[in-house]
Amino acid sequence: MEKIANFLKLADVYERKARLSPAFVTILPAIVLILSLKTGNESWVPKLIATGGVGGVLIIALAQFASAAGNRFSDKFWPPKGGLPIVRWLRAADPDHSTAQKQQWYEAIKRLTGLDIPTTVAANPIEENAIIADAALQVRSKLRGKAVAKMLDIHNQEYGFARNLAGLRWVMLGFSVIGGAGCGTAWALDRGSAWGSLINGILLFIAVSMFFWLPGYVERAGTRYAESFFPALLAAAGRNTKESANPK
Repeated sequence: MEKIANFLKLADVYERKARLSPAFVTILPAIVLILSLKTGNESWVPKLIATGGVGGVLIIALAQFASAAGNRFSDKFWPPKGGLPIVRWLRAADPDHSTAQKQQWYEAIKRLTGLDIPTTVAANPIEENAIIADAALQVRSKLRGKAVAKMLDIHNQEYGFARNLAGLRWVMLGFSVIGGAGCGTAWALDRGSAWGSLINGILLFIAVSMFFWLPGYVERAGTRYAESFFPALLAAAGRNTKESANPK
């Protein structure tokens, strides 16, 4: 199982939470539908085998698609808001944080990556977005797995889950409608169960609710990620300075 997870790039904690979990949430109504059907053989063993096979294939397929769907959602969602908070807050004209605070971030970024954002922007203003994106990319790479970035890792996983689930929200809504209609029809034809109809009815209500509030959840998760990113940046830059001043 571990080899299969590694092959599918789902063995990492981030990948399981940000890709596998949204896929499972999306496909859950189909799993409930399959389990609730009356096929004439009511033994749970064949049902579980069938559900595991069909559900497993769908979950794995959606897990591979989740990241692309999440990225597509982000590409449409963030630009009207000025970009991701970790990028937007670094712009000189952004009013959300003081100039003094931004100067601390610029100096920390320069210590960690060698990229000087103010100097680059002063020399060529049209490169502001590019230099900030490059800096954020390098900082994320240097913070990955570091002790000072534990909270950042948690919020990164949360943001990945929220973004990818938002990217799959049309698929989630579609499966919920199909699952609810399928359970209701099967129950009416005496081929389903009351519990399946009830559960998928609840899941449909949840899916409709999530369809509308997921964008707000993505925005809050992106803000929390930024609120962890910058303290981790300052902590890592401070440690890097101390290590440079006191070489072993």
